[in-house]
Amino acid sequence: MAKNRDNELFDMLRARGLRKKVAKSIAGLDGNSRRAGSAGEKLARQAVDDLTNAAEEIRKRVLRTDRSRSAAAKKAAKTRVRSAAKRSASAKKGAQTRVRSATTRSTSAKKGAQTRAKATTPRAKAKATTTRAKTTATRAKAKATGATAKTTTSRAKTKKR
Repeated sequence: MAKNRDNELFDMLRARGLRKKVAKSIAGLDGNSRRAGSAGEKLARQAVDDLTNAAEEIRKRVLRTDRSRSAAAKKAAKTRVRSAAKRSASAKKGAQTRVRSATTRSTSAKKGAQTRAKATTPRAKAKATTTRAKTTATRAKAKATGATAKTTTSRAKTKKR
């Protein structure tokens, strides 16, 4: 009976590609822990380690699935996701701050914004042109009389009052 079990294990190991000498020694150890002893156990462990290493090499070279590279790729993907989440949170926070600061402007800032908005209408443009023309005329008049433009302008303002 024992010979038959040894032969089954031997045949299975040979069919899986194990060398005859290694398969025979491992099949001889099957179910006989007393006969195997520490040397037999050591032989079995060595065979298992060799086969595991061979399987890893096949995976790495033929199947192109290196576990360490795969783990590194997963770590990198997690890092990218984490960084994207940080950027998104910062953008949301900045948008909320901008909305808050836009709604709580000071009165002078609101007036400035209204003035800029008004300056784009045709009427406002015409008024600005007229003001520019008056300033240019005042400068020319001051130049002719020898006075500075500022003093002429201030005199003109005091005469109007």
